[in-house]
Amino acid sequence: DECQPDCDGDGWIDPCDNEGDCDGDGIPDNCELDCNENSVPDDCDIIYGISEDCNENGVPDECDIANGLEEDCNENGVPDSCDLEDPENDQNNNGVIDECECVGDADLDGYVNVNDLLIIIGYWGNNIPQADLNFDGIVDVSDLLIVIGNWGPCE
Repeated sequence: DECQPDCDGDGWIDPCDNEGDCDGDGIPDNCELDCNENSVPDDCDIIYGISEDCNENGVPDECDIANGLEEDCNENGVPDSCDLEDPENDQNNNGVIDECECVGDADLDGYVNVNDLLIIIGYWGNNIPQADLNFDGIVDVSDLLIVIGNWGPCE
C-alpha cells in the first residue's frame, strides 16, 4: 500500500519489512535514530540498558552530553542535572557539583579574589552554604584560609 510508510525506501512497507525491529514499534531499526552510532537504535539502547537515560528524555545520556544538550563537568558520563539530584554532590546547595567548583570562589565568577574574601567575612559565624566552603556548618577562619589558599583564576 503506497499510503503506508517505507522509511528506508526498499519497497517494503515498514510493518512488513524484514529489517530488525528491536523495540517492536513497527519501524525498522535502520530507520530509527542512533545518535551514538553503535548500530542499535537509541530507544533500544535505553530499553536494554546499553545506555542510560537519567533525565528520561528518550536520548542516551552520552548523546545529550556529546551534543551539548547537557553538561558533564566531572566527565563521569552522567549529565550534571542528574548528578545534582543527589544532595551529596552539591553539599553547599549552590547548584554546582562540588567536585567541579573552583574551591574558594564563593561568588562563582571564575576567580578567587577579594570579592570572595568579602563574602566570607560578611557571613562570618553563620551557617551559609555559599560561604561555608568546607561544609563544617560555620563560616570561620577555615573558610577564609580556603579563599587565600586558592587565590587567583579558576582552572
